[in-house]
Amino acid sequence: MQMTEAFAGAVTVSIPIFALAAGTEARALRDRLKQPDQEWEARFASYQAEHKLDVDGPPTEAVGYFRGLPWLPRRYLAERVMAIASAVVWMAVFILLTIAELRCLIWLAGGAMTANPGLATFSVVSIGVAMLALIIAPALYLALPLMLPFGQAAQA
Repeated sequence: MQMTEAFAGAVTVSIPIFALAAGTEARALRDRLKQPDQEWEARFASYQAEHKLDVDGPPTEAVGYFRGLPWLPRRYLAERVMAIASAVVWMAVFILLTIAELRCLIWLAGGAMTANPGLATFSVVSIGVAMLALIIAPALYLALPLMLPFGQAAQA
């Protein structure tokens, strides 16, 4: 695979489009992380009304307070872990796309050697990773409730 002007031009046009799509997915991810679990918040509020954390008391009482806190549902925790892992993947995708875009722009400006096969391969791999992430991330998030083996009763 060789870098040509047409190839570099196509890459420099395609990457911002992928970056916009990835940015939209990243914002949706941020919104998912902002959503609280209403059921857990209600249980926590009732627990907090019955129990008070005394930081001036003995440490065993503070430990007892934290041990008695209601657990977050497993599905909620799994969604959070998946969302945080997705955020890390999206950060890597943004970095790859930025590097590929800058290298192609430098190549087009004449600052690199001609017919650079390494740059062509890197550009294809970067765009492929972005496309894969754009397809897999939403599909996994939508399929998560179907993949988890536990139901509502096991969440508590």
